[in-house]
Amino acid sequence: MSPEFITVDDRDPSVIYTGDSAAWNLGGVYPEYDNTTHGASSSATPGQIHFSFQGIRVTVYGTIGPAATSLVSMYSLDGSPASTYTAMSTQVTLYRQQYFDSGVLEDGQHELAISVLSGQNATVWFDFFQYLPSSGPFLARI
Repeated sequence: MSPEFITVDDRDPSVIYTGDSAAWNLGGVYPEYDNTTHGASSSATPGQIHFSFQGIRVTVYGTIGPAATSLVSMYSLDGSPASTYTAMSTQVTLYRQQYFDSGVLEDGQHELAISVLSGQNATVWFDFFQYLPSSGPFLARI
């Protein structure tokens, strides 16, 4: 049987937020996962998010607000060079948007570090993480 993604809310204790506490805003409305989000604002010293998991893949989702400009976040897995996500400009709020997908990884313990580089008067909203846990039979088929 194939493993299924495990969803981890932005407010789960396994998600670690670092940096100036003023850098992080709490938000959340329906239809965000568990009606919660964490936002990183450009008006404060940028912080980082750290998420560790045992598995073979990880994805990150968030909310993009209307007229958002220069919403940029960077993703480094296990200390590798970071990949960058720049949100599209939109006139409506877009929920559950994928910011990052690691693709298939070697089975094991992994750490994802996220840095926020949002633009002026912009907030990057993080909603939830999903990861595929380790599974012997599934890995044999990859």
